[in-house]
Amino acid sequence: MLVHSITTQDMNLIKVNRIQRNSEVKDKENTTVLPSYSVTRSYANISFKGWDELLIAVNYDDVETLRKELEKGTNINARNYFGKTAIIMAGDNGSTKCFKELRKHPELDIYAEDNNGWMCFTSACLLGYKDIIQDLCDDPDFDVNYQSKKTGDNGLIVACRNNREEAVDIILKRKDVDLTLR
Repeated sequence: MLVHSITTQDMNLIKVNRIQRNSEVKDKENTTVLPSYSVTRSYANISFKGWDELLIAVNYDDVETLRKELEKGTNINARNYFGKTAIIMAGDNGSTKCFKELRKHPELDIYAEDNNGWMCFTSACLLGYKDIIQDLCDDPDFDVNYQSKKTGDNGLIVACRNNREEAVDIILKRKDVDLTLR
């Protein structure tokens, strides 16, 4: 089971030619500006495999860029090559600010699964991102027992399997937790 953030392999998929920290980039057309980073890409011969600006913003927990992308009408449930949506990336990376902003969007699919069956909630439970787990568990409309269609896992199963005691404690505070799920 693999949870993705931008790794060396992913960066190779994006094929970043040059990263300049805190400097001005002359080629504005082929540049995405991230907080304290300018990523200059050559678009010739590149397949981004779905790493659009929305997912990059979530990866860096850049709420300002996220808002701009959503205002442009970017599909909030769009997927990259790995089947990740913005909300799954927020759960993978602990991008709490972006997570809260994404939750406001009426079209968000909070139960979206990536190609491996990981959801925002299960990823947050795997990695122990308490703020995200707490936010979801505090929402009475969120189904804390929802199981991945691909793996059958839910947040409680993942948290228990990975010794995330604080995550388990947060989930068990919900009165509707089903302890018989397998």
